[in-house]
Amino acid sequence: MMRRYLFASTLLFCFSLWSDQTISYQSSTDGVSTQTKWSLAETLKQVEIFGQNRGNEIQLKYSPTFDLIHYFEKDSKKPVFEIQKEGDVLSIKNNAKSKTLKLGKLPWIQEFKFGFQPFLKSKDKELPFSIVYSKDTTLHDMIATKEKIEKVKVGDKTYEAQKLKITLQGFKKRFWKAEAWFDVETNLMVKYTSNEGPGTPPIEVTLLPS
Repeated sequence: MMRRYLFASTLLFCFSLWSDQTISYQSSTDGVSTQTKWSLAETLKQVEIFGQNRGNEIQLKYSPTFDLIHYFEKDSKKPVFEIQKEGDVLSIKNNAKSKTLKLGKLPWIQEFKFGFQPFLKSKDKELPFSIVYSKDTTLHDMIATKEKIEKVKVGDKTYEAQKLKITLQGFKKRFWKAEAWFDVETNLMVKYTSNEGPGTPPIEVTLLPS
């Protein structure tokens, strides 16, 4: 019990480093860029992270040990997408439709910027996890693998960053992959690259200076 409490305290301490400020990311794809501002609110029972850009709002709720328990996304151009976790069951609402999915033993990660916190703090080299694909509300198994720690320049700042490779599991890994870099001091994601599938333009997300 004490070990679990200390682990949770360490995670909360990492996020307390930016709990009094706004973190901003820029996403660029096919010549179009958008900025999203994120803020954090924490209590003894949960951590809430809010993201907002023009026409889009995301709310994440985590337990003190940083297990995702609620995901909410509202987009002016799409139906409301909401997921609530109870035990190993995910209750999903996508506009007027609703369904449930059985999660199984894998952790549920829906937002890569923040969901890898326990993995980054651990000595594990790989993390199998599940994600819900919003377009058809299906569950997909993925895996994140720690690669080397390397220097990454974002804007005028250079970070010492842990690189993660993220892929689908099985034969599907040939069709999609992503790479993400996390500052080793704060565990904040500083850079992310991927695409949405074969023939789609690349996506790059970078941390903006505060």
